[in-house]
Amino acid sequence: MSSKKLKIFLVMSGSATAIQDSEIMYLNILDTLKNLNYDITHYDFGSKWNDIKVSSENEKKEILTSDILDEFKKEEGYDLFLSFLADLYVTPDLYKEIKNICPSVNWTCNSHQFDDLHKEISPYVDLNTYISLDHKDLYDSVNAKSYWMPMAANPGFYKNNKNKDIDLSFIGSAYGKRPYYLWRLLQSGLDVDINGFGWRFDKNLSNFLRLYIYPLVIPFFNDSSKLHYIEANTRTNILKLLNSSFKVGEPLNDNEYADALSRSKITLNFPESRVNHDYMNPHVIKGINFRDFEAPMSGAMLMTQFSKELEFFYKDGEEVISFHNEHDLIDKCRFYSSNEESRVKIAEAGYKRAIAEHTWENRFNKLFDVLNDLYNIYS
Repeated sequence: MSSKKLKIFLVMSGSATAIQDSEIMYLNILDTLKNLNYDITHYDFGSKWNDIKVSSENEKKEILTSDILDEFKKEEGYDLFLSFLADLYVTPDLYKEIKNICPSVNWTCNSHQFDDLHKEISPYVDLNTYISLDHKDLYDSVNAKSYWMPMAANPGFYKNNKNKDIDLSFIGSAYGKRPYYLWRLLQSGLDVDINGFGWRFDKNLSNFLRLYIYPLVIPFFNDSSKLHYIEANTRTNILKLLNSSFKVGEPLNDNEYADALSRSKITLNFPESRVNHDYMNPHVIKGINFRDFEAPMSGAMLMTQFSKELEFFYKDGEEVISFHNEHDLIDKCRFYSSNEESRVKIAEAGYKRAIAEHTWENRFNKLFDVLNDLYNIYS
């Protein structure tokens, strides 16, 4: 890697979730780039987007696109335009114009939402990064150049707390099959510390419809819709049972999240997803997400759904533990909850692997070397 101090125009917002005031992306990405001593000009597109007061989404996109270009052109000599944008926010014109000035990279993470988020702009970006291996076919389908850049974590933010007082935790939203998996663990006598969006059962119109109206009208839907609404009804009933029998928590802020991971002996992860979160869709995506790197870097033993991608990052059974179904999950949680020596050995091995290989610094160093081969960004 060259010692040249790259001049980067960075377009990103702080949140990776809907948590208000979250700056988790800054804590991971922006802090890493600053620590690498690059010359960063940061444009917060999230704040700008919220400030645009027009009714038309297309008009908002055009305004944001124009504003980004205006800010970018205020200075000369950028080596790279690095963005975390989607079709929702900008038009292809942004990247068409950037192409004449410096290379562009757009970071993406939702393969199951490709058609909605990246299909339009990606052919005009010089290099699109993606986190799941099956994402590449989507970029190829629109003749967009892409590069596999998996998730990672920043050791400057995630700390390994040696005093771990949470036996088993899950931190994340209550969508898909997650309520079912956690309900089965709790039914089996395992205590799980649960926090995130959607776990508190609220007496709102949406849940009222799922519980009491859907069952009455489901017989009149077509077969596909029947399955979809039955699944939604089942999930809502499980959430109601969880709330009546166990304690579940609300979303954690960034520091609370990192603290909970560092205090956890075992942290669960359910990366399973489907297009538009339609859990009747037969195409199941089980890739690697943020938590697969945040948890080991925090010293927790990671218990995650099995994925073929896992072998690229950890030795399953030695550095992390994967599970294939609810029975496998229950059995392994019981075993490692009662076998401290085995759990600590795996957690320590996972921590060492994460610190050595799965930092954002490592990811960006490799990305910039690829960019240099393609576009001579260090010249």
